[in-house]
Amino acid sequence: MIPAEWVEAATARQTSNGSNPNSDWDQGYGFQFWRCRHGAYRGDGAFGQYCLVRPEQDAVVAITSGVRNMQAVMDLVWAKLLPAFQPHSLPADAEGEHRLARKLASWQLPTAKGEELSPLASKFLGKRFVFEPNDEKLESASLVASPTGKIVQVMNLEASTTANK
Repeated sequence: MIPAEWVEAATARQTSNGSNPNSDWDQGYGFQFWRCRHGAYRGDGAFGQYCLVRPEQDAVVAITSGVRNMQAVMDLVWAKLLPAFQPHSLPADAEGEHRLARKLASWQLPTAKGEELSPLASKFLGKRFVFEPNDEKLESASLVASPTGKIVQVMNLEASTTANK
């Protein structure tokens, strides 16, 4: 079990990272946790992977997205979800919990069928792909299978080190 004192310290402002009261990016930083507006804190990843926590309501909002403007997503959470939070718990609903448990038990994600590696893989594995000039200055890449053949990696990614003139 993680000690409550550690969680409290980890999610508290340990360092300042700005002063804009309207930005969730300027509310301070703990131990791998960002402070947010509205008494919340979060863990996040690139392009909109969030785990927002509102301790006052014992609420967690998990979001998986792919956006550049991550603040806009949090603004939507605050504008649309925050008003729905209540200062007290909802009353117990045994029938609703039972229906939810039945529904969750019925959900299945079937195992993917097929070969572990596509028959088309031999057309692409080990070959060098050359890119047109691009903003990232990437020149080429190769696809390589792991020794087991179950994982394909992008290898030998080459980027130009000379500036375009």
